Amino acid sequence: MPISNVALTNTFDEWRTTTNQLVTTVNDILNDGAGTITYRNVTANNIFANNINISGSIINAVAAASFDKANVANVIASASFDQANVARTHANAAFANANSTGVVASAAFDAANAAFAAANAASDGSSNAVLKTGNTMTGNLVMSGANIAFATATNSGIYWSGTSFLHSPAVDTLALGTANKQVMQINSTANVNFFDNTIVRPVLKDYSLTRVDLGNATGSIIIDLENGNYFTAISTGTTTWTFSNPPSDVTAGGFILELTNGGSQTQNWPTPNTKWPGGIAPNLTSSGVDLLVFVTDDAGTIWRGVASMLDSK
Repeated sequence: MPISNVALTNTFDEWRTTTNQLVTTVNDILNDGAGTITYRNVTANNIFANNINISGSIINAVAAASFDKANVANVIASASFDQANVARTHANAAFANANSTGVVASAAFDAANAAFAAANAASDGSSNAVLKTGNTMTGNLVMSGANIAFATATNSGIYWSGTSFLHSPAVDTLALGTANKQVMQINSTANVNFFDNTIVRPVLKDYSLTRVDLGNATGSIIIDLENGNYFTAISTGTTTWTFSNPPSDVTAGGFILELTNGGSQTQNWPTPNTKWPGGIAPNLTSSGVDLLVFVTDDAGTIWRGVASMLDSK
């Protein structure tokens, strides 16, 4: 149906005619072709000069479609929000990993700085540095573990065998000290020589004295304290005794003499530096064992003797 054009200058009747034409046309469009409107209907409720209000199911359909689109938009927005949350979680994890990497990198940087400082100290020639010239190392070497090896079983030097320090090639003596003075020496027979140096605060357990058997004593007999501190002898003739290698004058030392049949022969003790209780040497047993003890605290200038046990049976 043709619809007339109207303007604000037209009369109310002209506006009403045009409106009715519009309503008829809309109803025709919505008709199902049977001559009646079976769904959706449009009617003109209010007509004013500048406003037309139309209500009907078509408006509801449009509103429903808009609502569906709004729901779709809301679903899309929710999915986008979820994806944004996942991205934020990944970003947080990446940030935490970056922080952890930064901590590790800082620790590595500190270690590198410490190594660089140690290298500088070693290169400045100071007394605390360990320097190597050819096959010679000088300076102070601090060992932080017992498995540090100076050499191997096939190279010259000291090496850790897994249970002990050994020297390669095998040597009879390992000496500690300087070219002018040794402070300790260990030889292949397991003897340790401290060269009269002081051992501080030892705790001794199950210790013993070295015994030296002089055999038959007659003529000149030397008691050498470098050989031991317990001597045995059997008197078979006149004997002149000499005591050698006493400790230094800043220490005290001595020895024990186990003399058999000492009273059967003449015993000439070192004079005038042997002192006895009351100034008189003891009368020894002619057929038996006597124990005599001698001590000195002035490097052997004076020996003080005493019969610890006479005729021991």
